[in-house]
Amino acid sequence: MLLLVLDGLRPGSINAKLMPNLARLAAQGVTYTRSRTGFPSETMVGAGELMSGAYPERSGVTSNLMMVPAGPSRGVELKSLAGIEQMRDGYGGRALASTSIFEALGSAGKTSAMIGKEGPAELASLAGADWTVSSGGSLTSPRGLALEETRASQPLAQMVEAVAGPAPASGKDDDGARSRWLVAAAAAVDAAHAPDLLTVWLTDPDKTQHGHGLGAASQRAALLDADRAVGQLFADLEARGVLADFDIVVTSDHGFSDHVEAPKVPLADALNEAGLDVSHVVASGNQHLVRFRHDPTPQDFAKLRATIAAAPFAKLVRTVIDNPRAGVAGDRRSDGRLTGRDLRQGSTRAADAYVIYQRDDVGVPGPRSSGGRGPASVMANPGSNKAGHGSLGWSDINNTLVVAGPSFDQAQRGRAALRTSAPAGIFDIAPTIAHLLGVATPGSMQGRVLAEALAGADGGDGHVGRVKRRRSVAWTDVTLGARTVRTGLVTEWVGAASYLERLITRG
Repeated sequence: MLLLVLDGLRPGSINAKLMPNLARLAAQGVTYTRSRTGFPSETMVGAGELMSGAYPERSGVTSNLMMVPAGPSRGVELKSLAGIEQMRDGYGGRALASTSIFEALGSAGKTSAMIGKEGPAELASLAGADWTVSSGGSLTSPRGLALEETRASQPLAQMVEAVAGPAPASGKDDDGARSRWLVAAAAAVDAAHAPDLLTVWLTDPDKTQHGHGLGAASQRAALLDADRAVGQLFADLEARGVLADFDIVVTSDHGFSDHVEAPKVPLADALNEAGLDVSHVVASGNQHLVRFRHDPTPQDFAKLRATIAAAPFAKLVRTVIDNPRAGVAGDRRSDGRLTGRDLRQGSTRAADAYVIYQRDDVGVPGPRSSGGRGPASVMANPGSNKAGHGSLGWSDINNTLVVAGPSFDQAQRGRAALRTSAPAGIFDIAPTIAHLLGVATPGSMQGRVLAEALAGADGGDGHVGRVKRRRSVAWTDVTLGARTVRTGLVTEWVGAASYLERLITRG
């Protein structure tokens, strides 16, 4: 089984001109046009969902910047092994709060490897992958044994560096070098160990899109470079005569949207000046995550909203969603209103409130900052990036999902490629992998097996099976000074599996 993750790849980017290798693969399999990630739509949140087959309420990875007890107020960044270990140690000794696909495979006597972006690769190492190689240069083998201090004497390090050389130095632009290095390392690991699950996570186009924006010439070049790297991996596997045996899943951890020219929102300063007893104020996409030092009361939430309503940046705020604590891991109180539990953030590691800012599809003040395509967002901490992600907007949560290979349905000769609008998500990948590899699905997984895409679904080849779906909306009214905002979260359902769709605000 081959799992390819192209960080930040928007679904519409796969076409014959920019990504011919992936376009050919998509033409042979099934493309999900309405796949999505969870909230916030960030890399490490998506990594947790991908590995655990569950939303943040169970994966425990609730943001790129985790609100770790006794950690910095701005959060612990999960971009390195040190940050992920700090999260693990702050929350009871587990990086992921639930069983990972790697652990499930290991329990069944099967093996797994993760070669990819710094952050997700280290998380995979601590979540049970047998062999991991990070773009940051760290390697582990087997199953979580760190090798950084004794690299020269270790077979994995020797093998990877003999084939791929040392990891390229990090810079603003990858120029395809990092992607080429990762696929070379992946081919070497597969040739040596033949893991049952080979995961390859490329750093681009995410990095280039952040720095240069959507629609830029450098973004198009990054797509071409990433696709060439994928083509090289396919060629290496084909040369060994094994490519045709692989079931392949191609996905991304999130979508992307432009940024809006707007000032940095000084929420932490406003809350501190108002005397609110908060421990963390974390910038996460186009929202701030707020956590109190104590179990917040209704009065605390009311004071939070009143402080925001009186602040100069109040016009940038779209809504505020409370996330009351319950004192029970994985559960939260709810009185019928829209809360963080509906956002699938009902975790003891999660924020107590979400301050969500505007997007230009709901009336953002100010112009876009780049000439890209798709809605733009006011960012909690814009920095120098021209584009990003993290919101509940469709352009941010709509991720790539393509499945192909002998186990999946294939378009009949002469017919158009198979596409489906069935609800699906990044958290469905782990249960589907477990099913295809004959491994019991852990009870903690919330995703579903993508049965409609399997060969022979709906009674015959060349047709994607039908899926029964339904929608629900959870509402809440938020008073921000003289303004009352009615906020609704639309969720799609397939059986017991749920998929966040969009946030609605009125008023």
